[in-house]
Amino acid sequence: RLYGVAPHGYFSGDAGEKIKLLVEDCKLQWLAVTNSVDQTAALRRFCSLDPQLERRIRVIEISKLLAGAIARLHLGAPVNVAKFKSLGPNDPDPVLTDASQQNAAPLEAASPPNKPSPPPPGPGPGLLPL
Repeated sequence: RLYGVAPHGYFSGDAGEKIKLLVEDCKLQWLAVTNSVDQTAALRRFCSLDPQLERRIRVIEISKLLAGAIARLHLGAPVNVAKFKSLGPNDPDPVLTDASQQNAAPLEAASPPNKPSPPPPGPGPGLLPL
């Protein structure tokens, strides 16, 4: 039996055909991928190639994990701690909960309107001074 893992599965070109060959020749049971890259189009392509391929792809939901890590980095909270590492996909993340409660008020009222920054002095975009 063969199992596969593609953390950021970006299936381009003839990936579906190659996976189909792995199923047929090597008895691939399933291929686990995260949803860090949207898998909707890939699953449609695989299904059109062979309807049985779709059930071979297991998409793992990690959006909450990524959101928690990004929020912690933005807020200066630690990411590499046992409490964060032990959160499961259905566990409430206290940092995300606190951040969402603190940001419940409309941000537009608290922030000045965005004005475009003046261009930096220099020879122009993409050019380096001599």
